[in-house]
Amino acid sequence: MIIGKTTFDLMYEKKIFTDLDEPFVVVLTSSEEKPPREKTVYVKTFEDAVKTLRRQGFSSLLVGGGGQTDTAALESGMIEELYVDVEPLVFGEGIPLFSSSETNLKLKLVDTKRIGASGMQLHYQVLK
Repeated sequence: MIIGKTTFDLMYEKKIFTDLDEPFVVVLTSSEEKPPREKTVYVKTFEDAVKTLRRQGFSSLLVGGGGQTDTAALESGMIEELYVDVEPLVFGEGIPLFSSSETNLKLKLVDTKRIGASGMQLHYQVLK
């Protein structure tokens, strides 16, 4: 899993990693501090995050969020699939899915799945 520092801090505070069976997490951050949990590595770039996961033996990864982290993944050209969860809430502010970028993706809808009472998950394949 690759996430940004703000997302990591929120997930750590709410003990979400315990609910997820303590996954190995790579955090994109400029922080020099030591991560507060085992199975966590701090790196500065998306490319370093991918290299770290490959060294750990992973062949696929999940980019879990933060607008800057999602944009770094987008700009890397490595995204093969995209899952977007749509919830019945509209926010006037918050963290955007992607930060400003010149990169565009063409997508093909692969599947839709209902989540919860009124949410929807959209599964896309990235067209190369």
